[in-house]
Amino acid sequence: MKIMLVDDEPFALRTLKEMISTAKQDWDVVAAAEDGEEAISLLQKKQIELVISDIRMPSVDGLDLCKYINKNYPFIKVILLTGYSEFKYAQQALRTGVVDYLLKPCSFESLFEAIDRVEKEILKGKSSSRFMQKGEKDILESQIDNPKMINGDFEPTEVKKNRRVIELILEKLPNRLSEDLSLKQLAEEVYLSPTYLGRIFKEHTGVSFSSYIIQLRLEKAKQLLVDPALKIYEVSERVGYNDQAHFTHVFKKFIGITPQEYKMRL
Repeated sequence: MKIMLVDDEPFALRTLKEMISTAKQDWDVVAAAEDGEEAISLLQKKQIELVISDIRMPSVDGLDLCKYINKNYPFIKVILLTGYSEFKYAQQALRTGVVDYLLKPCSFESLFEAIDRVEKEILKGKSSSRFMQKGEKDILESQIDNPKMINGDFEPTEVKKNRRVIELILEKLPNRLSEDLSLKQLAEEVYLSPTYLGRIFKEHTGVSFSSYIIQLRLEKAKQLLVDPALKIYEVSERVGYNDQAHFTHVFKKFIGITPQEYKMRL
């Protein structure tokens, strides 16, 4: 488990790091910060699973740090170390994703017990995530092997897996044209490598994935341009081009005229 320590007292920071690192082989203190501001900077550079932080620090205090982590890194667990006078603030922190807080001065034994609880929670979450991913993969494979499961109908009795993968993708694409679609993204969704998916896509459609997407987007654009209430930029965004100038360039290249000219001819 990768741990970051946050405390504005250098000696306390060194002591915590040494004690935690030697307590258990799996506990790896990968970062140490002397205030919340430095901690935020390290969070952007390091892979962290648990933050152990003092609550009272200059600049960005422990409570503000907890709010930042809860908003930007909700998967990171937090243990707060708090003095008696800050106890009520620590209780508030429970609403910002803090999993535990310890009243100072606390023994190393109680701290290790808290870390151990967090570690078990993280491992349980990872196990659950792997189980869910396997479930999603099993469902996808059952759809590929059994085409009748897609819509209740029987689209031949025997279909190769590769063909079913492409059919599933082609079913999804028309409703996702406004997204920033990529072969890599779709490959992850069907548990294939981008190179392999690109090859079987071309084998079954006769064109590359990028060419197919362009054709699909332009056909959709032509349909939308019929609507006089829609502006060119609105049509552009609906078919996945956030840059209207780029949309106009692609449209003219393949259709022969600009979207504005196409609209005027309707």
